[in-house]
Amino acid sequence: MLVPGSAEDSSQRKVIEDLSRAGNKEAAEPSRVIEVDDAPETEVPLSRKRKARPSGPGTSQATATVVEIADPPTSVSVPPLQRTLTVNIAGEVVLEDPSKPAPTPGGETERAYESKRRLRELIGAPGARIPDDALRSVPFYPSMGAQAFKKYFTPKWEEFSSHGELEDVLEASLASAIRASAMQMKVLGEFRNRMQEQKKRVAEASKADKDHQQALEGLKAALESAQIAYKQMEADLRESDSNLLNMTKQLDNANAAQKVAAEALEAANVEKRRLQEEAKFRDEEMSGLRKELAYAEEGKKAAEDGRKEAEAGRKELEARLANAEADFVANFHNTEAYSNFADYFARIGQQEVMTVLRNDHPDFDVKSLEAKFPPPDVEGEEDS
Repeated sequence: MLVPGSAEDSSQRKVIEDLSRAGNKEAAEPSRVIEVDDAPETEVPLSRKRKARPSGPGTSQATATVVEIADPPTSVSVPPLQRTLTVNIAGEVVLEDPSKPAPTPGGETERAYESKRRLRELIGAPGARIPDDALRSVPFYPSMGAQAFKKYFTPKWEEFSSHGELEDVLEASLASAIRASAMQMKVLGEFRNRMQEQKKRVAEASKADKDHQQALEGLKAALESAQIAYKQMEADLRESDSNLLNMTKQLDNANAAQKVAAEALEAANVEKRRLQEEAKFRDEEMSGLRKELAYAEEGKKAAEDGRKEAEAGRKELEARLANAEADFVANFHNTEAYSNFADYFARIGQQEVMTVLRNDHPDFDVKSLEAKFPPPDVEGEEDS
């Protein structure tokens, strides 16, 4: 069921309006009428031929002629007519036996012309109503065509109706009526088909809506359970956040302790490297000291040996000196020094006297005395 104002209702209305406009546009063509003959009721064939209209001032009647309906390919059944449709000079539409001769114009030419002009003006005037007596004089189908032409197509064919003859106007009216009927049938058929399809779609949509409602109920139930699970998950998440916060604090404390331990370890490593370097230096120093001690032991041993040798040499020298002294004392009177002994001590006394003179009598000339009394010669000085 369509809801007024809904999207489906608006779409359906638009489709109907488009089809109606298309039918009105195609039905408005003036040259499309259908031939009416004495054949039984059949589907009207489509042709585009037109009978030549009699011309001349003496023409008194005109037979309704035919043109083809090319599209749409839809035909309309027309009831059989036993007689030919004619229009006399007075504008009256009658059914006449074709075997009878056509009426000839008489002394009513001016009156007939005026009637024809007035009927043309009534049919062609926009918004004018065709008199009932004029419509009653026309059979049903031409009357319906004239009314349809008057209602729907007069504004478009006003120029044509004002300049064309009455038979052209009636032909256009009849063609318009048949065309409008055909298009109406086509539009109604399409509308009925579309309505059936629309009903099917509505039924399918209703079924889909029911399925959707069921699925929605299931989704609601699932949503409620999901909300419960979500709340439980939120509680678990808050607890996890609290545990995570505690663990984070513990981890921060552990990181701080680890940092302190790392700094202490680094300091210990630095001290260890320093002690290792110092121990290495001490080892090298001890090794050098050991070598020096070994050298010292060797030197001490060599010194002890040298001391012993020196002691032995000293003893030997003392012995030799004692022997030489004893030999000198024993042989002193045989030496040259013994002969100069008196002269030696005299020169020493002279030098002491000249020293006193230099100190006490600086004006005294001591140099002359030094030449006379030279200092004593020393054996060691003479050797040097």
